[in-house]
Amino acid sequence: MTTTFNRPSGTEIQGGVWRPSIEMLGYSHSVPPGHRRTTPRRMFGTACGRTRSIVIAWIVPAVFVLAAGPGAAAQDARQALFERVFGDAVRLDSAMVAKVKAAKPGERVTVDRNGDGTADEMWFIDTDPRHTAKNRPLLVRVIDEDGDLERYKGPDLDSDLYVADYHADGSVDAVVDYQDNDGDNDVDEMAMYYWSPRHPAFGENALLVWWARDDGDDNLLWYDIDYTYTQDLCQYRSHFGGDETFVAFGLRADSDRWISAWENPFLFYDTDGDQCSEAVLRIEGNDDKVRAIRYSFDADGDAFGRHCHDYDFSITAVAEKDKPVQLPENMVAGMKLRGIPTQRWLRRDVAQQFVTQAQWAKVMLTWDEINANTEADVHRDPHERWEGVIAHGSEHFPQVGGPPCSALNKRYEVSLKPTAPIQLYYDDTDHRLHLKVPVRVGYTSITTSTAGWMQSTPGLTRVGTATSTASSLTSMRRTDRLRLEGGEPVET
Repeated sequence: MTTTFNRPSGTEIQGGVWRPSIEMLGYSHSVPPGHRRTTPRRMFGTACGRTRSIVIAWIVPAVFVLAAGPGAAAQDARQALFERVFGDAVRLDSAMVAKVKAAKPGERVTVDRNGDGTADEMWFIDTDPRHTAKNRPLLVRVIDEDGDLERYKGPDLDSDLYVADYHADGSVDAVVDYQDNDGDNDVDEMAMYYWSPRHPAFGENALLVWWARDDGDDNLLWYDIDYTYTQDLCQYRSHFGGDETFVAFGLRADSDRWISAWENPFLFYDTDGDQCSEAVLRIEGNDDKVRAIRYSFDADGDAFGRHCHDYDFSITAVAEKDKPVQLPENMVAGMKLRGIPTQRWLRRDVAQQFVTQAQWAKVMLTWDEINANTEADVHRDPHERWEGVIAHGSEHFPQVGGPPCSALNKRYEVSLKPTAPIQLYYDDTDHRLHLKVPVRVGYTSITTSTAGWMQSTPGLTRVGTATSTASSLTSMRRTDRLRLEGGEPVET
């Protein structure tokens, strides 16, 4: 399923009020050579060493044997869930496993599964150095699902299924599924499946999947190590930009559909076509119920090329405890993953409008006053966050997502009794955007470890102005073309 993002037309200020949307800046930057993700052919090229092929005609049905070992019950539960989703694709024949393990390094074994004289599968030990030593030997079975395995002389990243077996012990540990939905021989969807014995959202013995869609057709999605996603190792090699969507799902033995949690969905918007996002919207909820949202913006348009994440501020909103915001029936959609239906989530084309017009229990504006949106421990990770501006939790507002940004040099404004729609206004006295609310608390965290709170009076009183290392807002004058989508503007 492919959703087309329709870019809204025009930007304006009306009565000094901006209305939330991502239609903000009209910059265009070319992407430097080498910015594109590893191509399908490179994935199994020189990194795997010199290759040889062994062709096997596979006509007689094979007998499959599951490896026995510690935790047999858990392993059986894992295998049962994998088989429920992928069927025979995840039943690894012991004779083939032995043959592949005995082959020379880099040697590939091709299989003609249906006896038509054309290879349908490729098996090999993946020696790519990007994978971790703890899971070697890493046996991979690739099933060609679009009939081009021989044409490209190996597997690719469109409509191929990669089944990974850690330690080559005959049991499946991870699966990566690439899909080409429009027949142009490049990836449009990517899903990484893995098993969890215990998960805080999905419970015990669940098959999990990160599902991602390339809405902008730039052919850039996620990076994997050991055929799965590991945050510290993969996040800055993944795209997480341009026009993209991803959702986290889980499947239990007793569930008839994929259950969503946390990222439901995570949406990236590219308004100027430079393959970097000017806005990112994270929806936290389950099915058609939303607990919280975080909506972040690159207000000065300086994310481009290899510097692809540079968000300046966010609007975070939460529902009342145990009273999530209900999504309208006409704003949700679901799909099927390998034939199993998913729970529904907020549609990409209406998400921005909905989150700004919904009625929330609390709303907070967080502005990064030094244009350095890193996590708190900048020595551990100096990169600017791809998720947006994640504010620290406080007595006034809970933390939504993580890791949070540094507590210093941030401007926070919290609406304790927000009204819909969410709006910002521009203040000529400090040259900043502020949260437009009837009652607000605000504070600024500067270069010391202290932060002062103040209660504003009803109206549009200015609060929370940073006093040190704050942006001069000379460049932020570009936000004169920023508007926040949702409802008619209110005169200041």
